[in-house]
Amino acid sequence: MSIEDIHRRFQQWIIGSRTYFRENAEANEAHNWHLLMPMSVIYLVILDFFFFLVCPLISIPVCFPCMIICLGFHILFTVFIILFRKKKMPVWIVQTAITVFGFEILAYAGYLELSVFPQMTTFLFPLCLCLMTHIYTRSPIYRITEIIFPFSFYLFFSFRLKTPSLFRMDLFILCIALIISSLAVFTQTIYIIQNDKNKRTLQKLCELDAMTGINNKASFQIQVEEYLDSHKRMNCALAICDLDNFKNVNDTYGHRIGDEVLQAFSKELHGLTDHDDQIIAGRFGGDEFVLFFKELSKEEVLHKLQCLHAIEGFTFEVTCSIGAAYSAGRKSNMIEMFDCADQHLYRIKGNRAQAIDIADID
Repeated sequence: MSIEDIHRRFQQWIIGSRTYFRENAEANEAHNWHLLMPMSVIYLVILDFFFFLVCPLISIPVCFPCMIICLGFHILFTVFIILFRKKKMPVWIVQTAITVFGFEILAYAGYLELSVFPQMTTFLFPLCLCLMTHIYTRSPIYRITEIIFPFSFYLFFSFRLKTPSLFRMDLFILCIALIISSLAVFTQTIYIIQNDKNKRTLQKLCELDAMTGINNKASFQIQVEEYLDSHKRMNCALAICDLDNFKNVNDTYGHRIGDEVLQAFSKELHGLTDHDDQIIAGRFGGDEFVLFFKELSKEEVLHKLQCLHAIEGFTFEVTCSIGAAYSAGRKSNMIEMFDCADQHLYRIKGNRAQAIDIADID
């Protein structure tokens, strides 16, 4: 693998992680917030165990004042987390709480090794340093920051308080912990991003019609209903497109040609919808397609529908009839609009006087 490939992959990692954590910030922090309570309670139990059992057994009076402060602070922190555990907290509060919790653990681990056991090489601090990168789903910038700063502070005090030989051992062990933590952040982020891409791809496949690549019935209904619920009194239209004599095409030319007709028609739909967020297209089954138009005038809707009436590229005539319902600034629902469009489609199918009919919903 060349240097250019490594640089390119690293850039893709940065862009992918930035996009993922920006788009999923609220969901990730909600997960982190629910995870914070059990972690905080577990750490409180560990502190109590060390304070009331370990310290008296090994006679460590020097840690007593620090333990009082640390234990008191963490009790208040845990009470806060428990009281607000069911509330939806802002992203910045969750991030701050996780950062405080992480620094609290690392600060106390560092205090024990630098003040209580200064004649020993470090083991607890690098262990906590590695574990903190695996507990929460966070942006790499936060996790790397929570590694670098404690790492630097610990080395500074280790240099000041320990012998040169112990400092060199601490430096060696912490460098290994830093490498392991950094690799963990990198590989875990790659896994998270790839897993998210796979989920999005699978979700998209579930939402699309396999043959035509446009929304299936369920996906179309969800999108339209969500829009109508959030836009109570906006101009909108729903059109039903039905290919003329499609059964005869299948009977005369075969189902393969029939599929080609459907794909050709769906290509025209893609031309309308792929670069226009104001139009939603869906296939309801067979040769029935449905379009939903957002915030367009009646004339604009008619203009866009006219390009769908005739499909070229076949030795036989391929046309479709379109019945549409238009809602001008009134509260509407999809069932009402669909029924109105369906009635007008049936009417023009019956008399063949016109190919497109748009009706106003009273």
